[in-house]
Amino acid sequence: MRNTIVEVGHRLLSIPICYDAFQAAVGSVRFRKKYVIENLKNFKAENILDLGCGTASTAELLPESFSYVGIDTSEKYLEKTKIGQII
Repeated sequence: MRNTIVEVGHRLLSIPICYDAFQAAVGSVRFRKKYVIENLKNFKAENILDLGCGTASTAELLPESFSYVGIDTSEKYLEKTKIGQII
């Protein structure tokens, strides 16, 4: 059985700007700023591997000294990041 609402949601979230707006609306940007970035101070490593990075907005929050690699299944999201390469 197909769920039209879910299908429309998936289509909308496949558009990078809609994905970013949704992430902001549900508080994930605030979460990353408060918890993820703050907790990086406790680690000695400066290399970040972000699995399911979406549009890689976390990379914008990192200090310049960090090395960042983001992986996602959406080529559209990765194209938007403009960081690194799509392979």
